Amino acid sequence: MTIKRAGDMHQFTITDHYQLMHYLETEGREGTELLPLLKSKLGSALRSEVQSVRYRAPHLVAMVAETIEPIELAQGGPDAVHPVSIRSITLDDSGLKVHGHFGFTEALINTCTEVDIALDLGLMWLADTDAINLRKELESLKAELDSAREINTLLIDLAKTLAEEKGEQLQEQIIDKATATMLSESAASQLVADTDDEVADLFGSSLGGMLQDDIHCTVWEQVKQLHVVDRLALCLCEPDEELETWVANQYGEFPTPTSCTDIKLSCDTLIDQMARAVEGRIYEAAGVETEE
Repeated sequence: MTIKRAGDMHQFTITDHYQLMHYLETEGREGTELLPLLKSKLGSALRSEVQSVRYRAPHLVAMVAETIEPIELAQGGPDAVHPVSIRSITLDDSGLKVHGHFGFTEALINTCTEVDIALDLGLMWLADTDAINLRKELESLKAELDSAREINTLLIDLAKTLAEEKGEQLQEQIIDKATATMLSESAASQLVADTDDEVADLFGSSLGGMLQDDIHCTVWEQVKQLHVVDRLALCLCEPDEELETWVANQYGEFPTPTSCTDIKLSCDTLIDQMARAVEGRIYEAAGVETEE
């Protein structure tokens, strides 16, 4: 339970030893001493100058020694009495309606450990609060990173499933279209149309290299015409761990992948494979036997 804060900070100072004893005795009768619980809760973040933290309806009250440099404290001697600040925060009574002593005390502890209240009551230094917040932030970021990696693993599995379902179909579609394009618009049509037995194998001629380049470019053009989802599905059919490598490389990279409209994965190996398949289809159309 969190008690709502409903007031401004108040402060007064005790300068006399008898005033201090009277204050502690008064608070002892009317309030619960929270300091031992706060020490276990806040640990080293709790200032050593804090001497008492109690609830005195409707105020949460802390007794904190004024900041004294160690050298000044040594000069004053161990028996010297130093001024003590009494800091209080008015609490919303409606937030104190908890059942049982334990629940009430737990609510007060939770209130004392809220950063803004702890600072106002002088329970923690601002530097200590920053360190605590930084540690909590690091722990939170680590948890988020672990969660993100688990989600990435799940998404990779889903993407692989998509690739398995559509990859073969997409490859066949690209091979068919690229073959049709080559047979109708390129020098490959010469090989199919020419029936002379003495005609040299076009792939083995001086034009062979250019023809293979044309096939490769045609296949790539067909890939680029795919919808982005289909293109990703095709790329995930790569024999290498293309997606895992890409995901691993994104950690710590800026701008983040979410700023991209198109996630680009390589499918060079598949393009080479599909280009060879197109080459084979052209041989088949020309009635030329190829070596396996």
